[in-house]
Amino acid sequence: MQNQQKRMVDKGKVLVYVIAIFIMLGVVLEFLFFSANIFGLIFQACLCVALVKRVRWVRYFYMITLTIIALVMASFTVSGIGSFNFIDLLLLIIFIISTICASLLIFSKNVKEYFRRDKNKRKRS
Repeated sequence: MQNQQKRMVDKGKVLVYVIAIFIMLGVVLEFLFFSANIFGLIFQACLCVALVKRVRWVRYFYMITLTIIALVMASFTVSGIGSFNFIDLLLLIIFIISTICASLLIFSKNVKEYFRRDKNKRKRS
């Protein structure tokens, strides 16, 4: 039982790291190509570090934010179905990645166990 729980925590850790990397990749691309907002870049970097360090409210923040991004991107993609160009393809990719990341943060038992494990450690200390 303990070994299975450790594997779940390890898988959750990998998922959270991958999600944080995708978020940072998106933020860096936005910084380079759309808005050179250094404060937004630093803020998102801090939030990604907090996500990896198991700060619970950051998980909820990203669950909500990524869901909203997915819904907005879906509406842009659906509204532009008649003329499918590179921007529409980019929006579709962002939609798919945001949906996957939000779903993992919300529904993955491994991610839940990863965050729960930290909560249990704090109670014991």
